[in-house]
Amino acid sequence: MTRDVRLSAGPTEVFLRIARDRRPLHLRLAEAIRGAITESRLPAGARLPATRTLAADLACSRWVVTEAYQVLLAEGVLTATVGSGTRVAATGNAAAPPRTPVRTEPRFDLRPGVPELTAFPRAAWLTAMGEALSGTPRGTLRSSDPAGSPQLRHLLAGYLARTRGVRVGPAELVVTSGVTHAVSLLSHVLANNGAKTVAIEDPGWPRLPAAVTEAGLATHPVPVDENGLRVRKLGDEAAVIVSPAHQFPQGVVLSRRRRDDIVAWARKTGALVIEDDYDAQYRFDNKPVGALQPEDPGRVCYVGSVSKTLSPAIRIGWLVAPATIAAAVTDRLLRDGSRPSTLEQLAFARLVESGAYDRHLRRTWTTYRRRRDTLVAEIARQLPGATVRGVAAGLHLVVEFARQLDEYAIAARALSRGLAVTPLVRYRRDTDGRSGFVLSYANVTERSMAEAVSLLASTLRTD
Repeated sequence: MTRDVRLSAGPTEVFLRIARDRRPLHLRLAEAIRGAITESRLPAGARLPATRTLAADLACSRWVVTEAYQVLLAEGVLTATVGSGTRVAATGNAAAPPRTPVRTEPRFDLRPGVPELTAFPRAAWLTAMGEALSGTPRGTLRSSDPAGSPQLRHLLAGYLARTRGVRVGPAELVVTSGVTHAVSLLSHVLANNGAKTVAIEDPGWPRLPAAVTEAGLATHPVPVDENGLRVRKLGDEAAVIVSPAHQFPQGVVLSRRRRDDIVAWARKTGALVIEDDYDAQYRFDNKPVGALQPEDPGRVCYVGSVSKTLSPAIRIGWLVAPATIAAAVTDRLLRDGSRPSTLEQLAFARLVESGAYDRHLRRTWTTYRRRRDTLVAEIARQLPGATVRGVAAGLHLVVEFARQLDEYAIAARALSRGLAVTPLVRYRRDTDGRSGFVLSYANVTERSMAEAVSLLASTLRTD
């Protein structure tokens, strides 16, 4: 049997488990403290309470604590210095903390999915968070609207109408934790309404079909070519997930004819079109592509997030849907509680309202355009015969090769040399396509791009 006691060691509180047996109490106390140190619950340098304080907590004589400390001082487990008190020794009998393997980051990271993290507007975000905290009524912090902060929904409705042409009122907009979260919510609503299958792009981002299947629905991969999703391959699916403005990973734009065809298909079959407005903020060729949603707001659900503009760590996204679907999604959010942080929503609302979000997009737009131009030029110079796919937009491009390659083996060799790239085959259901890699230019500077491509070229030569 044991007796549990809370020991305050400076700012740290530790539970001691003191054995209940016939041994003297000072020996049992010394054993409990020694155990806490050995198990790393009391870290090196931690200051132990004064003997008088601990004796009062234990309801024992001060002599018991003094003797326990003396035992541990003699063992070298504790140290005592005038003016500094009794502390856990930096060395001694304490067990070394478990070693965590050090993860080595690549010198050049060309993997897609993450914006330039050093460009995150820290000062603006801190200001927005401070304003949100100081200006938020106390009641707002007690509970939150399951559809999202009314202030953010109002601002987002205006922002999406202004920048993407989306037709939406605050009642048709739900704040989510990102695009995958929005697809998951819609998939559960579809499943509850008896849906069986959702069409997805092939190749495509793998987390979206995973969200569909987790809701109990089947997925139907539909091929993507140079004009986007092949709409004529659609059948009687309950919905299709499509990225018309900048498809991932192929980087193509859904053609005007296929935009018309997919809306006509949805109207004819009663299906939903789930529009993933991927990378739409970054278009470098002065050929803007508007959202699909305005062409039929009753059949197109629009989803987006800040993961590619700010950071994946800011878990804020949005879903624009017809009122009945938005209500069903809100009801699910109310029941399962999976909502983004209210404070982050309010901070992002301040970022949008102040214009800081627009300023951040303009700065990063210039950076990404220059980096893409540099990467394309280096591929042409160092990888003769390679083909760059995709329009000049977003944070990534695809480089393809005429010959078949073991993409995973090449990526592994490149990583061992300090270069991270992603095989195109990773995103394909149909593996008969041309070999290639998906390369992001978001986190490699213009100055470093030549060396990064040189590493890829030398790795390919050893294949």
